[in-house]
Formats: sequence, C-alpha cells, structure tokens
Amino acid sequence: MKKTRAQIHKEAEECFYENDFKGILCISQRVGKTYISCMIIKKIIDLYPKLPIDVYIPFVNLIEETWKPELIKWLGCVPENITFKTHKSINKEKDFNKNFQIIDEIHLLSNQNMTKFALAERVLGLTGTMNEQTRFDVSNILNLDIIYEYSVIEAVKDGIIADFIVNVHYCNLDNKNKNVLSGNKFKSFYSTEKSTYDYLTGVFENYKELAYNNTYYNVQKRFASDKRMRFIYSSQTKIDNVKSFLNKNKNEKVLIFASNIKTAEYLSKYSYHSKSKEDNLVKFNENKFNHLSCCKMLNVGVTIPKLHKIVIQQLTSNEENTSQILARALNLEYEGKVAEINIFCIRNTVDEVWVKKSLSWIPDKKINYL
Repeated sequence: MKKTRAQIHKEAEECFYENDFKGILCISQRVGKTYISCMIIKKIIDLYPKLPIDVYIPFVNLIEETWKPELIKWLGCVPENITFKTHKSINKEKDFNKNFQIIDEIHLLSNQNMTKFALAERVLGLTGTMNEQTRFDVSNILNLDIIYEYSVIEAVKDGIIADFIVNVHYCNLDNKNKNVLSGNKFKSFYSTEKSTYDYLTGVFENYKELAYNNTYYNVQKRFASDKRMRFIYSSQTKIDNVKSFLNKNKNEKVLIFASNIKTAEYLSKYSYHSKSKEDNLVKFNENKFNHLSCCKMLNVGVTIPKLHKIVIQQLTSNEENTSQILARALNLEYEGKVAEINIFCIRNTVDEVWVKKSLSWIPDKKINYL
C-alpha cells in the first residue's frame, strides 16, 4: 500500500519522540523534512519553552531561503530561542549548547565536527541519503542512529516525488590536439588529453605499488590521485560536450552543476555561487532565463519550480551528493512528470568508476548509457 506524505510525517515524528528526542531522520528530499523539523520544534517549545535550540546548516543561504520561510509558514514566526549556525562554525563554538541540536544535512559533517555533538542530550539529524561509511561514522562517533528511513526510490513509487531517468553521456579524451600544458617549471610542453591522462595514471599506479606500509609513498599516491582528479574535472573535451548539449536545449529550463566557478561561468551566462554579484537564483525561479549554472550552493535545501532537467558536468563517487543534486528536479508539480538527469562521463577513465559508484543506489532500468 502506498504511503502518503502526512503518514510519513506522523511516523517520523513519533519515532523521534519514542527515541527520547534523539536520532536521525533519513527521508527522501522533497518529502518534507523541514516541515517535520518545525513540528518537532513546536513540540520542544511546548515542553521546554526556554530551551535554546541550535539549527546547524551547511550553507548560510539556507537560513533565509529555506528555514526561516518554513518556520514562519508552519509556526507563524521564527521562535526567539532558535539560533542558526553553519557546520563550519562548530569548531569555533566556546559555549557549546548541549540541550537541543538540529543538524541539517548531517551527512555533510566532518568526523571532527561530529565529536562536538557526542554529549548532546537531544539531537535531531536530518538527511536525504546516507552511505554505509557515513552511517558507521555517525553511529560510532555520535552514538546516533537512523531511527526512520524513507528513500528516494520509495517516494517515487508512492507518487510523492517525481519519477526520473538518468542519461549518462559518454565522451572520449582528445587524442589529436596537443592543447594540455604539461611538464614542469624547468621544461614545459603541450600534449593531448589522452597522453596526459595516461601519464598521470601511470604515476598514480607506480606510487600505489610502492605505498604499502610506506608513509612517504602513501602521501605521493594521494597527490598523484588528486592531480589526475583535477585533470578529469577540467577536461575541455567534456566541458565542450556539455556546452554543445546546452546549446541544443537552449529553450528548456536547465540547472547545471559544474565542478568549479570558472567552468560554471563558461557553461552559462547566468551562474549562482559564492562569488555571484547578483541573485540569479531568484531570476531563474521567475523564469527570466532558461539556464543557470552552479557549483555546490544548490546541492541541498533549495526548491526550484518547474525544473525538469539537470546537467551534471562532473560527478564524484559520492552517492549522497548525487542524490542531493538529483532531487532538485524531483518536485512533483503534475501527474506523470519525469525528471531528466544528464551526466557527462569520460570513457575508459577513472571517471567511469566514479559515475557507476555514485549511481549504485539507482535501479539499472532508470539509467541510460549513451
């Protein structure tokens, strides 16, 4: 039997109260985690009117764009005993509140920051997805477990969020044009993308063999891995493939996730990131233009109306991040809506490994490899 949104809200709330106001709600994006949080806040205020409540959010923009509007909508105001803080501010806390903590997007907390909440009496953790490693970390460091879980796939089946399809667009590294600056400060030269990737992979594999029980080579292996990763992230061939796709879809509303600010600004005239001078998100929501590019600021907590298509220039191997990005297009606005997620991937490289791992939670029938 299909669940309703109201049923999920009620079940999640009751699980939290029954677990002595402590636990993680792992509930699909677009189902109403913030609403559930507002109801829990109301309950806390009814029981403990003067209890300080700290709400930790990953990005400061979520305070004005998500949390305050939701509190006003469901509670009529932003309660005076609520203080908003960012994940990054945790290490700076001197008078750490151990009374009631709400940690939005708890999967984004570093292990170091998790230790700060280990002694908290009441903790509400919120996430839309959590991989096995993060589950292990929060359980062991925070002594906090998932007490209610409802996945994206379940929400699609129940008709609460929109269905979706994932298109993985393959491209090949350029093996003809020597346009990649290589070498070092003493001798530089230009090589093809393919030659550069093969060289960087060879260096990584060499250090990988030497790294066993050797601290120096372990460090060098990480450096080599990072250098190859940065090269993949900045592949001009892939970026140009994304640009070509966007040109073919210039009349459709598309949200673009880029690997960095420079690429975001190259892929679209309008971008939204930490250095943006204009609030292009508002204009995008108002359909003033069709394409908006971003980096990480729109990964979580933002609802964009009438968005059916997403383009991801670069995925990591993190399933949590992929789920968050995908959810930006899953708001169910009409019956039969199917969101289209377009991911670009470089064939025969480590990029394929990252993409397959990040999509491992999605049924094969929902993925097209093009």
